[in-house]
Amino acid sequence: CCYMPVWPKSGDFSIHSLDCNGKFGGKLDVVVNPYGIDYHGSGYLVISDLKEGYLLKTTPEGKALWDKHADARTPGILNQPFGVVILPNEYVAVTESGNHRVSIFSDIGNLVVRFGRKGSDPGEFNNPQGICLHSSNQLIIVDAGNRRLQIFSLESLELFFIATDEQNVNTTMCTDDDVYVTMDAKV
Repeated sequence: CCYMPVWPKSGDFSIHSLDCNGKFGGKLDVVVNPYGIDYHGSGYLVISDLKEGYLLKTTPEGKALWDKHADARTPGILNQPFGVVILPNEYVAVTESGNHRVSIFSDIGNLVVRFGRKGSDPGEFNNPQGICLHSSNQLIIVDAGNRRLQIFSLESLELFFIATDEQNVNTTMCTDDDVYVTMDAKV
């Protein structure tokens, strides 16, 4: 029913599945330090590895689906990849906290485009973290260091709207109609 990264104090980072009743299922050890994760309804996951700096597209059983030479699987291609979202065309968007930008990879893992840079102007980021896609085809990015959400048109990647608050913004989740964010660790 869902998958989540687990970061125990022991340092045994892993992905765990939960059934629809909230009971823990299997453990998936496919990346060193999992952080961002998204599940596609056709039965695959995309996971960011925060420490090694890459993405992995995998089955729930742990079979890698991108060729080992795909851009997204190259260690260090990303600098602190945080949030991950699978787009309608099965491309993958990921926030890079270390490079203050967003990278988009094709359905086979090749780099398509990057946008953003460090700063506080519209379209610039400071420690981007969460990312989700709203049903209105808007890419919503948590610009944590600037304490705001930046909302981009998925088709053009042009900035559509900026929402700001005086609180820390950390993560985000989109449903068909709503956007949820954590602010100062509260929803």
